[in-house]
Amino acid sequence: MSNIFLGMNIITLLLLAFLTAVGVYDLYRYFKNKKTISQKVHAWFPKAGDIILLCGILGLIWWIFTPNVFAIVLIGVILGHFFWNED
Repeated sequence: MSNIFLGMNIITLLLLAFLTAVGVYDLYRYFKNKKTISQKVHAWFPKAGDIILLCGILGLIWWIFTPNVFAIVLIGVILGHFFWNED
């Protein structure tokens, strides 16, 4: 393995593999012109419900992990809002 994986434990590597598999599956669905995972989940809640759920998840991330991890996740949320929002 390359040096990038030296500091990671087995749980981190398993989670990374899981996220990679989900990402590949989502891209497959996208290129087959089917609804992606995000599109399916967004259909479950009205816009206000999405916002409340997102704020709750972000709050849990701040509380369980640290403000540093929260900041990284928040950057991802902001980038997702700008570039992956289909509205």
